[in-house]
Amino acid sequence: PSMILLYSLVLGGRFDADPAKAGGLLSDPPPGVRPISPPVRKEVVIATALFGLGALANVASNGGFLQYLGVVMLLAGIAGGASVLARSLLADTQTE
Repeated sequence: PSMILLYSLVLGGRFDADPAKAGGLLSDPPPGVRPISPPVRKEVVIATALFGLGALANVASNGGFLQYLGVVMLLAGIAGGASVLARSLLADTQTE
């Protein structure tokens, strides 16, 4: 419970010295900072599904082929999520 309270205070901007600057996560970015472009929803769903199914296969199996398949799916989900994030960052820098 204390970690939840701490993170809610940090993410809410309540630890800032100047209360006027404490906008939190949903406030507008400072001048000169542009948010990254959002990734394609289909790619995010695929990466999340691979990660989730891989984790489930690892937990549900006692070893053997299903566990190897789970590890591969888990790593593919992590790599897919990283590539979605990298592509959205690169697309944002190329539009400048």
